[in-house]
Amino acid sequence: MGKSLLEAAQEGRTELLKAARDRLAEEIDKGVPAHALRNLIAELTRIDIELRGQSDDDEEIPLEDGPFDPSTI
Repeated sequence: MGKSLLEAAQEGRTELLKAARDRLAEEIDKGVPAHALRNLIAELTRIDIELRGQSDDDEEIPLEDGPFDPSTI
């Protein structure tokens, strides 16, 4: 087993997502009731998509929120 979720959270969002993904995968591999499997797979997929959307160099990209410009819609 890898690092705990607490340890990962202290290292940053990317490490937390990786640890959560690994933890979910471990639980699914151990076997879960059929009624829980769908939600676990959905969450695993969501985390994976978020991780794949991050930059390749594994640096977290800060989001900047600016004023709303209705002409951009």
